Formats: sequence, structure tokens, C-alpha cells
Amino acid sequence: MINKMLFVTLRFLKQSTKKRRTTFLGITLKKLLILFVLMLTALLNVSAAEFIKTGNLPDIQKYYFNRNAISDFEIVDETIIALTESGNILQFDSDLNFTGELTDSLAYSCLGCIVNQELLIGREDGSIFMLNPKTLERGLYAKVDSEPLLITMISDSKGLREDVWVVYYQPLRNFVRNDSCWEKSTFDDGISIFKNLFINISDTTEVRTSSCRGIRPCFLNYCKSNNRIYYGTTGNEFGSCYGYYDIQNKSFLSKDTSGYGSYGIDEFQNGKILSFGGNSHLGLLSNFITELNDTNESVIYSERFLGLYNPATGIIKDSVRLHGKPKHPISIILNDYDKKKYIVFTSGEVFEIDYEFRKWNKIFDYKHLYQFGIPTFTKSKLLSTGNYLCSTKKHGFLTLKPGILEISKINNQVENDFVGKIITAYDQLVFIPNWVGINPFCIDKGSVKFIEPYSKQLYPDFNIYEYMLFSWKDSLYSVVQGTSSVDSTIISAIVSGKPETRHNVNWFSMYPIVMDKLLCAKISAGKICVYRNFTRCITSPIVGSNQYHHEYWDFKKALNSEGPPWLLNNYRGNSFYLNYNEDLSEFECRFNPLLYKSDTLKIKDGTQFGEEVLLLANKALFTYHIAKDSLELFELAPPDSRIEHIEIDNSGRLWLAGKGLWSYDFTTKELKKISSVGNNSITAISRRPLENGVAVFVRSRGLFFVE
Repeated sequence: MINKMLFVTLRFLKQSTKKRRTTFLGITLKKLLILFVLMLTALLNVSAAEFIKTGNLPDIQKYYFNRNAISDFEIVDETIIALTESGNILQFDSDLNFTGELTDSLAYSCLGCIVNQELLIGREDGSIFMLNPKTLERGLYAKVDSEPLLITMISDSKGLREDVWVVYYQPLRNFVRNDSCWEKSTFDDGISIFKNLFINISDTTEVRTSSCRGIRPCFLNYCKSNNRIYYGTTGNEFGSCYGYYDIQNKSFLSKDTSGYGSYGIDEFQNGKILSFGGNSHLGLLSNFITELNDTNESVIYSERFLGLYNPATGIIKDSVRLHGKPKHPISIILNDYDKKKYIVFTSGEVFEIDYEFRKWNKIFDYKHLYQFGIPTFTKSKLLSTGNYLCSTKKHGFLTLKPGILEISKINNQVENDFVGKIITAYDQLVFIPNWVGINPFCIDKGSVKFIEPYSKQLYPDFNIYEYMLFSWKDSLYSVVQGTSSVDSTIISAIVSGKPETRHNVNWFSMYPIVMDKLLCAKISAGKICVYRNFTRCITSPIVGSNQYHHEYWDFKKALNSEGPPWLLNNYRGNSFYLNYNEDLSEFECRFNPLLYKSDTLKIKDGTQFGEEVLLLANKALFTYHIAKDSLELFELAPPDSRIEHIEIDNSGRLWLAGKGLWSYDFTTKELKKISSVGNNSITAISRRPLENGVAVFVRSRGLFFVE
């Protein structure tokens, strides 16, 4: 990927406000406001996990996101403003009580500097707002071409004027999808590249560029002592780099970090500039700290720990050489200037180290909070009390006191991982993440309720590595695969989230498809297994399938909800025809490629459409009648070539989801863009069982219920 990063200076503008005193029924509006805030706070304390509507999402009935995944925060006049991984703004008081939030159809991308006691914030469309930290009211401050990543205040060379500098990100080339596969635009042997483009708004002819290996920057920071803006990337085995733009000399430097991910470059009160980071990839850990100066760098600490990390236990094998020293990548370094020490944060531990880096002292150990491969801490500040306030990607805020850990976490939050499937069970939607580390969940009475795929009490030694859920005969079932002292597969019936029945069926890599009273699953060697009440009743070859290609075994979904016959598709977009009679004396399953004007359809999705099936394939919509084997082009052309999912809700409207969401009314022929969802990728969509509209999970944003 080639990306463009633009550094823009905006003249610092001072704003003034006039004080007014207004009364209502003899009571000042200030007192009314205080009373309102107290009432609102009481409501929030009753159930902070419930949805809070902000008015910025007009088409959305409910919106759920992870308020505990915090990427950044700032403290403005004893009010804490936090930015979540989902791009929303949260407000906390000095005691870390959750007091408000600001959501938008577009994600907020960064928190910036403070101007006149208001905080500059950036949004992904390039808008920069001045945010009142007390009221969460915002006003447009400036507009740049694309998503801001850094907003900071920088003095001019003479120190007479302060400008607001904005670093923003604009991809120039993305991955291209070809035949269901992602292809890179190749530069430097296929390694992604981003380009930094610096523009001074007062002199638009001044343009400088620099290219370096890596992905989107994971940090940007301005160091005042040498007047440089530093940036860095972490790309694991794909290459990492850091670099800077020298504002005074208008020059660039980009340096490969030889596989080490660069997590940050900070300037400290003792005058030193330190670079730090590391890698956590496939269980292999490494870290480093280097000191930077004008011409070179010197390695202070560097370790490559080749012992494997066990994500199930959270334990890595220690060694004498690294005993009491950091093993995980280093994500944050603070300077305790009074004690002449650095405070070093890794993925699960916190250390003290003297300025000479001679003696390490572990002061906190939070391995139990560590989520494999993800740094626990995203930002930390040393408070005037001597405690440390830390934001995390999973656990909200942590306050570190001598010998005490305080967690300020909002319960029952949607975890913003990739949800790839939504199913219906007992008239409820069940959301299934694609990562085994996150349990499936449903929304019960406005709150998030997680479902355990298997009973940890019954199988305490079970090490899960895959699970699948399906709804059958008014029950929710889980297929769990892993290793244990008993066997490698557990099949459990789950009612109200509690496993009750275990079926001793030893399935491996089963992708179940529910067919009325039957349960079907592909197996190896091009065969299909049919089960009735968890008893295998027939095994039949799939006629015409490529029995040597593994990806042919995995059914994705049944495209029609009524049958037999049934139309199935798999994860490669191939279609299959399945038909049988009541006693299964006649059974047929065959590879069934659909042709339109000699082109074979690659089916992305499908849904029941009256007596026909509406198909999304080859960047178009088609209607297909299974019994007649007839295929026609549908009346509506998809509004975007990146549509991945279609669904028809209870009111009969068609929904199209991809990079954005659209609804289509078959009667009025009106196609409507749902702007409140934004343009991020929608990974899963489903009609709502008892209401009109759909539920959609938007990558990195969370869960939306759309009417």
C-alpha cells in the first residue's frame, strides 16, 4: 500500500467568549444545568452499559461499541477526554466516572493539542474540530484533505509564533480484489509503502516527499529540542521503519528497523530522545530501546527472546539471562524526573530503570490482562499524586498505585473484533467473531451478553482453537475443536448461554448447514454427510466437485430459506445443488456452476426472494429459480462495486452492504444510502427477527441496529 501523509500548518487562532447570565423561572440556567448533569450521572451509574443516543446518528436505532478499548486520552481542566478504537469520544471526570460520549457516522481519528481550554480533535474525513471538554459541543476549526493522525502545536524558528501542525493520512493505492483474492500493488518486492508529503499552508509551493517501508504509522510525535516530527510503523515480518521530518532543514530521514516494530519515539526531561518497540509474532518476542541524536543512534537495550509464548496460560518460559527484564515489546516509556528513573511499559509488565539502564526493577505484573499479540497499554500519564493513569485496548483505564491496581472498566461491552457471521436463535441475533479469543454474544434487554462455547467447569483442561455456532430446532449449538485429556472435539447444546448436553460426535473441521430437519456438512474427498438428531444417516459424494481442493469442503450458507431443493455456496463463490426426498432414499448433491452469458458466477451472497433466490455475484444482482434452473439479471445494479452482503428484512426492503450500507424499496424503486453507518467495511449483516431493519457489524466501529 502506498500512502500519503500530509503535514499542514494552520495559523493559531484565538477565540473569545462572552459571559452571560440567563434565568428561567427565577433559577439560573447554570443551576438548571448542574441539576440536569446530576440526574444524567445518576442514570448512567444505574446502567452505563446501555446504549446512549447522542443525536449524531439519525438512521440508527441502537449502536454498540467497546468503551473499554481506548487508544488515546487527554486531561483538560480535570476532565478526561478519551478516544476509543472505534473512533468515538468518551468523557470521564477526575474520578474516572463515565459522564458522556460523542458518536458520529464518521470515526474520530486523533486527539490533538489544547487551544483556549478546548481540545482539537480530528475526524476521518479531514475535519478538525474544537471540542468543549465539559459539554462535548464541537465547532469546525479547519479542514484538510484526509484523515488527521497528529495535531500538535509547533513554534516558528524565532519562537515568536505558534502554529497548529496537522499530519494526515491518505492512501494512494489499495489492495485490489481479483476473483475473491487480495492482490498487492507491488513495490519493493510487494512490501507496502507509504509516502509522506509535507505542505506548509502559507507557502503551497513547498512540497517534500519521503518513502519508507511499512504500513500505516502506529505513532507520530513532535520533539521540540530538535524540531522534528517522528513517525514509525510496525509490520512484523513484512518490515518496519521509523523516520522524521526536520522542520528547520526541511529534510527527511527514513530507516529500516530490521524487523523490529517501532512503537514510539519520545523526548524526555533529561534531554534524551528514545526510540522503543519490538515484535510479538507467532509466539516469538523481541524488544529494543535506542537513543537518538542528530547524526546517529545507540542501542541501550535489545533482546530477542526465542521462547514461545503460550496464549492459553499467559506464561512464557523464563531464562536466567532475562530474569527480571522485559521480554515483550516495549510500548510506552515515561520519565520520572524527580526519581531520575524511566518507567517502561510492556505488554503485561511495568519496570523501573535508572538513567544508565543498569538495574531493572519490575514494579507491576499484569500478565493476566495481556491479550496475545496486542500491547496492553496505549498511553500513560504520571499524575501529580505520583500514580500512573493508563489507557488500554481492552480494560478501559488502569490506575497504578504502589502495590495496588485499580481497573475502571465499563461492563458488558461489544468487543470490536471482526464479527464475520450473525445467526438467529430463539428470536435473538447471535454475533460470532472470527477470532477464537472473543466469545460469541447477543444483545439481551439492551446489554451485551456473552455466550461460552463450552463449559469450562466440565472441561478445565480443554485448549480451544476453533468453534462454530449454528441454530437448529430452536436451540443454539456449538462445535468446539481443540485438545484435552478426553478427546479433541466437543459438541454441546447451549440453552440460555449454558451448555447442557454433550453429543459424542467426532467431527473435524465441520461447517454445518441447517436444512429443515437435517444437518449437512462437507467432509474431505468430495463427500457430504447428512445428520438427523446428531446421527449420521447418509454419506454421499458431491458430483462434479474437485475432491483434491480443500476449500471445496467448506459450505458457507444455504442461499434459500425454503427447500428442498437447496442452493448452497462455499467460500470460493461456487454453487451447489442439493435435493432429497423425505426418507432420503433419493439424495443428490452436485457441483452446480451458474452461467450468465457464458460467464461463471462467483457468488458472494444470496437470500430468499419470493419463490426465487436473489444472488450477489460478479458485481451484479441476479434472480435464480432453482426448480426451473433459470437465471436473470435483477432490475437494480449494485450502487458500489464493493458490495459483499445482501439481506431482505421483515418489511420486504433489500439491504446491500459493503463499503457502506444501502436500502432498496421494491415498490417505490428508491435506493437510499444510510450515511450514519459511514463508509467502513461491513463484515456481517442480518435481518432482525422481530422488527424491521437489519443489524450490521462495521469493521472497527461496532454494531449498528438500523431501521
